[in-house]
Amino acid sequence: MPSTVDTVIVGAGQSGLAVSALLSARGRDHVVLDRGGAAHRWREERWDSLRLLTPNWLTRLPGWSYDGPDLDGYMTARDVAAWLQRYAASSRRRSSRRKWKRSLPAGGVLVVVASATGVQLADEMLQDGRRVVIAVGSHSRLPRTYRGMDIFWWLDRLGALFRTIGDRAPGRSRREPSLQLIGVARSAVDLLALRRRGARLVGRMRRIDGDVAYFDDHLPERTAAADAVMTRILDAADAHVAADPLLLDLRELTVQSDQSRPDGFIAEPGPAQLSLGRHGITSVLFATGLRPDYDWLRVPVVDAHGYIEQWRGTTRAPGLHVVGQPFQHRRDSTYIDGARWNAQDVVASLTRQGATAMPRRQRSASCS
Repeated sequence: MPSTVDTVIVGAGQSGLAVSALLSARGRDHVVLDRGGAAHRWREERWDSLRLLTPNWLTRLPGWSYDGPDLDGYMTARDVAAWLQRYAASSRRRSSRRKWKRSLPAGGVLVVVASATGVQLADEMLQDGRRVVIAVGSHSRLPRTYRGMDIFWWLDRLGALFRTIGDRAPGRSRREPSLQLIGVARSAVDLLALRRRGARLVGRMRRIDGDVAYFDDHLPERTAAADAVMTRILDAADAHVAADPLLLDLRELTVQSDQSRPDGFIAEPGPAQLSLGRHGITSVLFATGLRPDYDWLRVPVVDAHGYIEQWRGTTRAPGLHVVGQPFQHRRDSTYIDGARWNAQDVVASLTRQGATAMPRRQRSASCS
């Protein structure tokens, strides 16, 4: 290795490894830093039963793709870690997991937020026979499959995954909630399915005061909004099948049982408050997602929401780039498959083969 290296990649997850692969292909000297090696978070900071929301065929990085026997399956966190480690090793780059269920006391559980992680945890706890209450915030509802195809097949086919930040207000797009899905084929974990299995739905949690949790009264509006988005997407899928002669075989698929359009769902108003002890709730799980922590980054590029201001990975600080931001440019930026597009933008900028300036309009818009 030379005595000086002009590119340092911080983080050896899918985004960092994708950038490294493209730099290696262009003969660019660089070093990848990570506190725990390749795929550290996948190995050490995910619960055992976690699976990808995206099907295996959509798991792709530069020069690398899923090569296992189950293209339509969903890899576990352990499988993803092994896959990324093999990816790192293929380019000559260089477990104590969360036992969350074992750490919870017996009794019911209040799950706060109803996006992907929240509904998956609620699903597993219902399987364990626990009483489950879900405090519902903003969420996205879609079926796991529709007309015989995985929903991500439809999102890819309809162009939803590669819509860019310019199609929507950047601030709103980057706070878009994840889908109510689980990485198991034909398994529904949306709020309607969970309620039918015994979960109780309440509004967004406002606060906990002693033994009492307080909730807002917007549960009907939130579920109605999620239902409307789902209807719009599935209507678009139906129109696509009707218009495209190449999909005539899909037109013949019956829309029965788990492949049918889910029932519409608008929840009734929930209670304004709940005594946790009286209802047997002994644990509260905050499935509110992850927020970035850039306290260690002593460069003035972080906006009011804690995200790095950037345009296609390029920041206003000369030489500083970022990959893996939510909706960095395309909607699929946070999926493994989207990392390759983020990496291409950044490497093009690093090697002066693409636009490097952060547009003035985007600088202000990214703070909204």
